[in-house]
Amino acid sequence: MTHRERFKRALSHRESDHVPFDIGGSVITGIASIACEKLIARLGLPSRPIHIRNIMSQTAEIDEDILEYFGVDTRPTDLHEPTGWRLEIFEQDGYECFIDEWKITYARPLASRLSYDIVGHPLSNVQTIEEIERFPWPNGADPARFTGLAEQAKYLSETRQVGVILETNIGGIYEWPAWLRGVENFLTDLADNPMMAQALMEKITEFKIAFWETALTKAGKWIDLVRESDDLAGQNGLFFSKDTYHKFMKPLHKRIFETIRKHTDAAICLHSCGSVWDLIPDLIETGINVLNPVQVGAANMDTKALKREFGHDLVFWGGACDSQKVLPYATPAEVKEEARRIIGDLAPGGGYIFAPINMIQSDVPPHNIIALWEAIRDYGNY
Repeated sequence: MTHRERFKRALSHRESDHVPFDIGGSVITGIASIACEKLIARLGLPSRPIHIRNIMSQTAEIDEDILEYFGVDTRPTDLHEPTGWRLEIFEQDGYECFIDEWKITYARPLASRLSYDIVGHPLSNVQTIEEIERFPWPNGADPARFTGLAEQAKYLSETRQVGVILETNIGGIYEWPAWLRGVENFLTDLADNPMMAQALMEKITEFKIAFWETALTKAGKWIDLVRESDDLAGQNGLFFSKDTYHKFMKPLHKRIFETIRKHTDAAICLHSCGSVWDLIPDLIETGINVLNPVQVGAANMDTKALKREFGHDLVFWGGACDSQKVLPYATPAEVKEEARRIIGDLAPGGGYIFAPINMIQSDVPPHNIIALWEAIRDYGNY
């Protein structure tokens, strides 16, 4: 069975020879550059410069020899810089900084190799919808973003025969306005100035629809899984009420996912960290059929209950091991046992892709990454 066949069977809720394994098929299932460097040394592979896949999170570009060592079933597709924007790193007040195409500013201490934090919100001071309209909004359909996408997707699908993933290049219709306005400002907008909030979310929705229409017209027939993103919850619950989601976000999510479905037969994933249990029925209604990252350490995210309640409608992608307390700090035996339990909860009947809960962070020791692989190798057979 090929990697792609195994991946597609899981996406269609069918068992195969083995639970598919994903590391690095997406930025949010990747490895931080520091952890990747240590893993290469632990595996005894040749040392090499670590190339960065995502500048903000400092996710590594995982090389083929690592993916083949672990028998990874997935591969990512690449997007490129838009017309008129190039990454420029600069120093300011003891920090290393950059400004993205949305004019959001990011910074980290000089000499740090950890991820960047957001320090500048370009719409934090706007007062009117007219100011939102005048903002220089990026073009989601810019062809420069998609250079070589179709050729790469076809090669991965037909020649390499791996599961092919295409992911969004920005956060979601809640998350990205919060980055543009600042979290406090945007949550206040939702409560006290809903027309402002709606105007901003509409701009993000328009960008996303243009993005997906263009990307999937080019490559949709070779894509197996598309990933949208919108962090809607924290450790203990939602960032806002269900009524707020129903009124503002749900109709926009539905428009985005309907657009995606018009252009591809690929499975549609929403990535949302945290305790999203209360929104899962609504998310299914919007059109998704894959949930990521399955943050098992958050409230009400018990894997056995998730499979029982939603396993007929959703494929679970992630959840491999608690990433907050277990993966960084436990022994390899404890990591392996945690992963064994989760595989036992989520894998029966298909519909499970074994992957980290978000990217593997810099403080995760290489022997615990290897323990994850040993768990899927030893306990992932059907």
